[in-house]
Amino acid sequence: MFNKWFHPSAHKYLHFVGCLLIGVGLPLNKVVMSIGTIWVISNIVFEADYRSYLGRLKRNTLFLSIAGIFILHFIGILWSEDYSYAFGDIRSKLPLLIIPLALLARPLEKEFLPIVLNGLLVSLLITSTLNLSTFYFRNHFTDGTDIRFLSLFGSHIRYGLLVLFGVIIAFSKVNIRNILTWIWALIGLWLLFYTFVAQVMSVYFAAFFLVFALSIYYIFKLNSKRLKTLLLLTFATSLAGFVFFIYLELKPSQTAESFEHLETRTSLGNNYYHDTTLHIQENGHYVMLYIQEEELAYEWNKKSNIPHDSLDLKGQELMGTLIRYMTSKGLRKDAEGFERLSKKDIRNIEQGIPSYRYVESPLTARLDGIKHQIQYYLAGGHSSGHSLLQRFEHWKASIYILKKNWLIGVGTGDVQQQFNQAYRAIDTDLAENHRNRAHNQYMTFWVSFGILGLILLLLFSWQLVFQAISNKSLIALCFGIITIASFLPEDTLETQQGVTFVAFFIGLLPAFGSKREI
Repeated sequence: MFNKWFHPSAHKYLHFVGCLLIGVGLPLNKVVMSIGTIWVISNIVFEADYRSYLGRLKRNTLFLSIAGIFILHFIGILWSEDYSYAFGDIRSKLPLLIIPLALLARPLEKEFLPIVLNGLLVSLLITSTLNLSTFYFRNHFTDGTDIRFLSLFGSHIRYGLLVLFGVIIAFSKVNIRNILTWIWALIGLWLLFYTFVAQVMSVYFAAFFLVFALSIYYIFKLNSKRLKTLLLLTFATSLAGFVFFIYLELKPSQTAESFEHLETRTSLGNNYYHDTTLHIQENGHYVMLYIQEEELAYEWNKKSNIPHDSLDLKGQELMGTLIRYMTSKGLRKDAEGFERLSKKDIRNIEQGIPSYRYVESPLTARLDGIKHQIQYYLAGGHSSGHSLLQRFEHWKASIYILKKNWLIGVGTGDVQQQFNQAYRAIDTDLAENHRNRAHNQYMTFWVSFGILGLILLLLFSWQLVFQAISNKSLIALCFGIITIASFLPEDTLETQQGVTFVAFFIGLLPAFGSKREI
């Protein structure tokens, strides 16, 4: 249609604008993403070169697997009861079908790919800077917002995956020898720094998975058997060392504390409270020993404007945070121990930081947090509010459902309904608002559509990697690995930002390839 009014190449530029809108909108705003999606679809409708579109789509096995996934969603309605949920689920996943349909039917011209990726990087740079500046110059000092959940532009997990992929794109541009090389390097370093300080465990896992997979891939590509063997041994040793380090960090510390000879009174003559049945530790010290709450309350109220019997800035019981923090420093929880806290320690406690080690480094904070969650869970603590413990409950509910529905699943519409029933059956302690789906995309597909759904998603995952290797595209390979890694601890395809991220770069795959990709 536009060919009658404009030059035939108009559709090429309109297609580029739509892709740029999606790229910029991914980290920024759902509205911009949606406008970009509607734009690219409208453009191919008006261009109306349907014979060419169909020919390209029929030859693309990755798109055929996506089409298979959507067909299965519609078939799954047949054994569903909740049709409203079923069509809502299909609607939420529509970007996975329509974006690759538009971009694979009419591939983006390779000359425009660098501009689209530049738009994504600039958007990531701006949004990540706003996130961190907001945290450090406002929230960090006023309301105790946890940096893990600070994302002004969508889910912190999905946003973190975008930032991680942005690191790959930025450093890939450094290989292009031009005046902008150092700018891309600095942007890559900034995004890498953001990935580290954001403390999103799912993104840490994806980064580790990415390094592991790429190392194995490039080692096996070597021609020299001797060098290949040497590097494999070196890599295996390094991996074992890293795993051992994580084990030591998560392993409960041992102390020489004897429960048989505990002192019973403080230096002021008040009685200590000791709970020798709850072996939760902070930094190797037992939390529930040597507690004198009256002395702590009196001393705390002299130093802080937040009452001792209220909540800290993260909404936790302040006295619990105070006791954990003092334990992490090896202090007894009495007046004498409190006097050894600095003004900085008081501010940390007010902000809801339960251990002085949490402010040492983001990795230490996350590992200590996971260690505490595990100890708390084994001691019979509640799962709600703890990301790892909640996943344990999600997976337990998934397994409960699969025992009865492993073959054909529960259908497209009854997923949440079945999870609600499973949580009641396993007598979960999760709060109602935390009773979500599997938090594992493979398991969610298996629960929904049975063994065929699992096989289709595994096939889709394999094709992501296979196409990247066939096109000799490092960026596409990294995208495939990050996507697969995100499927393991998350339901990536169940949110607009997550499904658009996956769909968009699937659509861009034909534009990648060769040594100088961007």
